[in-house]
Amino acid sequence: MPRDGLVGDRLSQVMIAVRGEEVRIANFRLVNYAEPVHELLSAEVETFDAPVQEYPHMDEIFPFGVITTVGAGNVVNGRFFDQSREERVAHDLLDIRRHHFNVWSNFVDNRDVDAHLEVTGKYDLKLIETAYSNDNKAEMPDDHPVIESIRSREGDDRLLAWYGKDEPTDTRAYIENKMRVNQEDPTRPYVSAFANPHIVQTLGPYVEFLIIDPYVLEPGVDGAAALMNVTRDIEQARTVAPDARTWVIPQAYSRRRGRSVTLREPVPEEIRMSVFSGLASGARGFIFFLYNDTVTYLDGTHRSEEFDHTMVDPWGNALPMHTEAGNLAKALIPVMPEVLQHGEQTTDLEEIGIRLEGRALVDVTTGERGDFLILANRHIDRRLAATLQAADPGKGNFYDLLSLERIDTDGQANVNLAEGGGVILFRGSSSEFDAMRQRIETRQHERALGLLRVETDVLRRAGFDTTSLDKLFEQPPTAESVATIEQALEALKQSQPTYVEGKQALAEVQRGFGENHNKIIDVIVRVDATENAQWHEVFEEIKDQSREYYAIRREWERGEFDRLGELDAIRDRQQELGQRIDQLIAERIF
Repeated sequence: MPRDGLVGDRLSQVMIAVRGEEVRIANFRLVNYAEPVHELLSAEVETFDAPVQEYPHMDEIFPFGVITTVGAGNVVNGRFFDQSREERVAHDLLDIRRHHFNVWSNFVDNRDVDAHLEVTGKYDLKLIETAYSNDNKAEMPDDHPVIESIRSREGDDRLLAWYGKDEPTDTRAYIENKMRVNQEDPTRPYVSAFANPHIVQTLGPYVEFLIIDPYVLEPGVDGAAALMNVTRDIEQARTVAPDARTWVIPQAYSRRRGRSVTLREPVPEEIRMSVFSGLASGARGFIFFLYNDTVTYLDGTHRSEEFDHTMVDPWGNALPMHTEAGNLAKALIPVMPEVLQHGEQTTDLEEIGIRLEGRALVDVTTGERGDFLILANRHIDRRLAATLQAADPGKGNFYDLLSLERIDTDGQANVNLAEGGGVILFRGSSSEFDAMRQRIETRQHERALGLLRVETDVLRRAGFDTTSLDKLFEQPPTAESVATIEQALEALKQSQPTYVEGKQALAEVQRGFGENHNKIIDVIVRVDATENAQWHEVFEEIKDQSREYYAIRREWERGEFDRLGELDAIRDRQQELGQRIDQLIAERIF
């Protein structure tokens, strides 16, 4: 029986625990459907007296971010490599910002909200705070430290939202906690991921931002078909909660339980499709799970969930899915506020007099200024050509908001969608587009300047005199000011060749860790929790090399370069270890 009593739950695995020699099962049948079966909506759901709030400032923010780790991932890895949690978080957030994301969530790793907000501001990000997710705020007295902490954050621009119970099942308790947090901090929404269609249906009408986390990329499953199933989840969420803005947590990891791989890592085309097909189905925010986690083979145990592939490996080397998501972040974050601030969503092109040729997914937002159209390719293995034809060309031209160019002739626009990709178009007057382009370019420049401030702070901590750069940031955000600061920043770095050479040498060693890590992950089902002494020696050598690497990196980050010469020896040891790993695998020593 499905957990909520409704039909249509999808099973990726059936596990039966027994005692004895024989198992007999009656009245049980597994059915493999060619098309996904969706859970039916309940005829009756619980209702609440819980008014929704208004957050007009959220129209300026298109959340596109990551969940950094699960629980104590950075703490555990820090113990392996002689690092503090704070050091690992700082490395994470610097990389996240360099990949152009704007939001991070710490997923209940500790309760130091002050530290979370400080590092959030330091790296020009916004935070979905999870510290109090599992607390029952509804029953706390007014002077409880948690309540006082929530109340004191009112209006903090670094805070995007408070995160409630993850994947809640007690709907009344969830509403009571949401109302209490809304009372204490009316400026920031209360959000959670809902994993169950019944919960989406019950709680959806009472939330401002509805998050779903459909993880569907299983081994052997066609990615495009699975992600099309997610579009139906989004559409169902919009049906039951039309006034809520839907966010999605796309799958960006692989998952293993013991020796059984239950979810696989997505390829870049699937990341792209997760986003564009989500947008074309009405999603308006994306928080990827999972950026990083505990090194699965160094803890010596089989955990209930093992994430062998995440957006970066444990040393921060980007997987292709991370690079693709970062490219999407850079393109979409400056553009999407235009859509968020505009009109009502509909999926009926006929209402606005447009005919579509080509089997693209499409979402339309229409209003007084014009029409926004989001088109997505439902295939990940081939490009898709589509044509838009306006019945009345006098209603405006078609503009591509990602390239900021006009793309139509006589009311006809041709688009070529990459594998899993999409476009965001505007149809309206040239004057509206000109104003829109200026706003988008200003956001692009502000985002670029924010990252340049972060990079300037990195140099300042390494002992560089950044006074001349600090003055340049007083200029307004323009293409010229961005270019000027980029050139000045690069010139400042080049003034210290040893710093630049150290960065290159550290990056080479970092890649070396990734190379050996990938070899182990290729045979992870054989070596995780192994008792073989030869593999234990490999794991200990990885830890030793990592400790030396991070000690040298810490000094380099402070502007101390005396030990950079030791990196060559670490690289030699990495190559020797790689040969040892190859030998163990070839000889099937597990």
